[in-house]
Amino acid sequence: MEILGTEILSNLLYLIAQSLFIPVIVVVLVFMTYAVLSLGGFLTEKFSRTKFDVNQTENLIRAISKSSNPEEMKEKVTESELQDKYKEILIKSFLTMILALNQEEQ
Repeated sequence: MEILGTEILSNLLYLIAQSLFIPVIVVVLVFMTYAVLSLGGFLTEKFSRTKFDVNQTENLIRAISKSSNPEEMKEKVTESELQDKYKEILIKSFLTMILALNQEEQ
């Protein structure tokens, strides 16, 4: 016993499923590519950062505080294992602090 229209309905559903198969695969591939690139960016960021632990920070602060002049401070920061961008920030802050102290003295 066959119900009228079931073959047409089955063929129609098969046609819709087949026509959507390729676009869905393309979208999945695009998302997979994006996920792999994002993961690569994350891993690059994670492993590019150097680890600067508490002991190293403490040693750097002690070395800076024992410095007798700004050039020696700059040398201590430059020799440290900090990332370059953090070295630049520290050196700029030293220079602004020294300028502020000089202006107060005058």
